[in-house]
Amino acid sequence: MWNTMKAMNLEHRTDTNFYLDLYQSYWPEYYHESSSETGKNLPFRTENEPYSDFLLRFKYRCCLTPPELTPHHVFDVIEETLDLLKSPAHAKNEALLLLESMRWINHIFVASGAPEMRIYHRKRTLTWVAKYIVHIEALLDTSKCSHIISMCCRTLGVLFSDPDVHHQMKHSTINKVFHTLFKWKDDVLILSNNLWCMYMISISPTVSVYQTIHEDYWGFDNLKYILSIPSVDGDFLDVLDSYIENHSDRPDILAKCFRILANVACLPDCFTFDRKLHLGEQSITAMTKYADSVDVQSKCMALFVNIHVVYPICLARLLPLMLQAVARFQNEYLFGKFIYVIENCLHDGHFLILAPHWGEITSEISTVVTKGEWKVVLQASQSVLDRMLEMQEVLPDLASAIATEG
Repeated sequence: MWNTMKAMNLEHRTDTNFYLDLYQSYWPEYYHESSSETGKNLPFRTENEPYSDFLLRFKYRCCLTPPELTPHHVFDVIEETLDLLKSPAHAKNEALLLLESMRWINHIFVASGAPEMRIYHRKRTLTWVAKYIVHIEALLDTSKCSHIISMCCRTLGVLFSDPDVHHQMKHSTINKVFHTLFKWKDDVLILSNNLWCMYMISISPTVSVYQTIHEDYWGFDNLKYILSIPSVDGDFLDVLDSYIENHSDRPDILAKCFRILANVACLPDCFTFDRKLHLGEQSITAMTKYADSVDVQSKCMALFVNIHVVYPICLARLLPLMLQAVARFQNEYLFGKFIYVIENCLHDGHFLILAPHWGEITSEISTVVTKGEWKVVLQASQSVLDRMLEMQEVLPDLASAIATEG
């Protein structure tokens, strides 16, 4: 694009809106700030930025444009960035160059539409990604710009969604991200992207949320390390608790906190019963308040999957909220968590608590099984449905309770 502009003698334009209009025309889906479960998508324009920096970023944006927004082009962006940084002329503008480089990596991740992104591998890939991460860490340490720090956190999260990159992660990287979480705890933009990054750091992408956790908790080493890091502001769990209390008006931050806590709840002896109960109450409050947020609904359900010891107290209030969410959102991840909560209920014998909603539950599951579109949760859904249909035939008290409710 920039070569075309030079040919048309447009590179000397000094109207910011001219370039913003161009940006919106070429990349309309990335023009405005937006929230998602993977943090905030940051707009191209930043506040109080000198025009010269703005124009240079636009040039870098054009220069780094990948042929397609597909995962294997992430390496192309990284390679071109590192090559440019070898030149003193570009090295002096490292922060601006990295910002646009990271923005492209984030846009490729969003375009992929998957929770993890495998970078196309050549022999130099991991080495060059490691070098690139060092540059991001340095920027994370030195920058005072909320926009840049947020982009650093989100990009690290994207890169660590690749299992091989995640495997190469060092404790020094975790420490830097952890320190940023404390240092910028009042900046909601940084907080949203940092929390998502911490989630991606915490467990290996090879640990499937749809499979039973391995008995030796393989893949949870980073999470264990995070929980062991000391801080003057309290441990990591104390900080998450404070974020839930202080940011109760921000569903994207709440969802990310509950998502991390769901992982922590997988580990033995991290939470007392009282703490699990408190988290359950907080989750129900959040689900009630943010019924229109798929992220809050699904991440709170994810937490309940791992704290079923509180079901006798919370389940009667949780079930209507889950059914409401399942009916509202056509979301495979959310439905998977719904299925696993119901599966826990059957395993733990909470039949009579399920009874008032038995017909509605079986109807929702039956619809998903009949459509057969969600392959990842299909087998678990069929298994739960078969068991529920069998139980209502063989348990007289349950059959009576269902009939009474009907």
